[in-house]
Amino acid sequence: MGSAVGARLLDCGVPVTVWNRSSARASDLVTGGARYCETPTELASACNIVITSLLDDGALDAVYLGPEGLLSGDCRERLFINISTVLPATVIRLASAAAKVGASLVDAPVIGTISPARAGQLIVMAGGSLPDISKAKSVFDHIARVVHHVGGVGSGAAMKLAVNIPMSTYWAAMAESFALAEAAGLRTEQLAEIIADSPAAMAQLKLKLPVLLGQTESVGFDIDGVVKDCGVTRRLAEAHHIEMRTLKGAQSVFCDAAVAGWGARDVAAVPRLKLHGK
Repeated sequence: MGSAVGARLLDCGVPVTVWNRSSARASDLVTGGARYCETPTELASACNIVITSLLDDGALDAVYLGPEGLLSGDCRERLFINISTVLPATVIRLASAAAKVGASLVDAPVIGTISPARAGQLIVMAGGSLPDISKAKSVFDHIARVVHHVGGVGSGAAMKLAVNIPMSTYWAAMAESFALAEAAGLRTEQLAEIIADSPAAMAQLKLKLPVLLGQTESVGFDIDGVVKDCGVTRRLAEAHHIEMRTLKGAQSVFCDAAVAGWGARDVAAVPRLKLHGK
């Protein structure tokens, strides 16, 4: 996602400076005109606005708070925008750390995958103060089709996890639908066609049909990422003493897919895994 957002900003003529834990993964952006920094500290010194997109809470903590982290140098008046999917407590803690050194943080996870990011069509769920979100607008205007201000820092993270629940469980349910149809001797292509033309169709389904039917192996959001996000969501639910029975079942489907070696495939490929009994 970070690469897609960076590419979108470059396409819009915005100067972009990048850093990645694996420098090779930033090579396309550098080729496209981005400047590369050697450390997060250098990046924060070079940029007034810094966007972070990282795998999980641990990676986010390390990049912000590590010895050469974003907050380790002079980053007064910097605005950090975090679009990673993590626990609310994590971004609240990092926002507090940023405030202590004169910086601020907006919690802004997104809905959408690589293609919407490249097209500037992401949905942003922003948590933070109105002045900070207004400052972040210079970025949001290029990458998002809509920005929802959902509350203070941490609210964006919580909203993203809540939104993820129906999206995750949808693909797990589709896996069971495909398995039942095949067992009954039905054509799964016809099943997909009927679902896509019915109230059972999620808005994204028609776009994902080529993946669902095995016509392409393109990846918008991989199964490993879904496993991680389900785990984060359940941790937040447990903190609020909420039992996630549906999400727990869906997570088991994705975990099985990852164990079967399908972790790098798109989430919409899960029904094919069930179909083939792998």
